[in-house]
Amino acid sequence: MINSLSWQTCSAARLGWNGAERVDFGEVEDDKFFIVADVQRGQTRVEWRKLTGIRPFIDRQVTLKSKEDLNERLRKALPAQAKLEDAIVRLTVEYPHEWEQLIDDAALREYCSKTFEFHLVKRPEIEGRVRLPGDQSMGSLSPLELLEIYWRASHTDQAEMEALQRLATTVIEDVQREAFTV
Repeated sequence: MINSLSWQTCSAARLGWNGAERVDFGEVEDDKFFIVADVQRGQTRVEWRKLTGIRPFIDRQVTLKSKEDLNERLRKALPAQAKLEDAIVRLTVEYPHEWEQLIDDAALREYCSKTFEFHLVKRPEIEGRVRLPGDQSMGSLSPLELLEIYWRASHTDQAEMEALQRLATTVIEDVQREAFTV
């Protein structure tokens, strides 16, 4: 996608475009070209020239299955620092949401400090389904019971869960009280 065009007059019959201003990782494997066009009335000549010696795109993806040596595995997913120099790098990491604080962003950015551009894409996985015991249905549970199941499924800290549950109890009781006074 082209965000911004920047045309410059090169000569009377030639125009030059210096390209898009943002990185598109969809082009990681594509060869890069530019064109030289000689535009004359009634005749146009176009010459495609392949770019060589351009910055490399490095695109890596890691799915973390264990907390053990987590940051070391992320670093090892990247090439040696010499290969990172002046490269455009993206590291995509998928991991359980509760491991968010274990990822050392600063260490990864330091390791990639010689890159031209570094993108750390974090994709925490959150359990999307809550399983109820076989003898229970959603309709048989109160809103507070459902909320407690949600807190547990989303791995909410125990102290925070208790505080949120107390707040929810107050809100629900206030709403019910107002419903009976109207």
